[in-house]
Amino acid sequence: MPSADTISAKILELTQHLEGLAQTGDLQAFTKLQRERDALVELLERDAHTINDPDRVRKNLLEAQALNSKMMDQLGKAQKELLKEKSAIKKGQQMKQAYGANS
Repeated sequence: MPSADTISAKILELTQHLEGLAQTGDLQAFTKLQRERDALVELLERDAHTINDPDRVRKNLLEAQALNSKMMDQLGKAQKELLKEKSAIKKGQQMKQAYGANS
């Protein structure tokens, strides 16, 4: 069974990679990697693991948590922007239909 040190380092690495995927918009790869990372988080929470360097484990997990929060903020902003664009497109289509009906 891997140590908590190894698992926490992998969680941080995957979270860093997720941040890059979120910026590029590769949703398929993001979702796959997120599942992998979440499985490691669950493993770390569920089972007892050897901890060789508690400070390193803590630092890794805190950094991963901070990156995750930053990423969620960015994704939330992107989602709001997409909804705004979708609304503008729908409004344009409605105006076009109304104009066509009145012509």
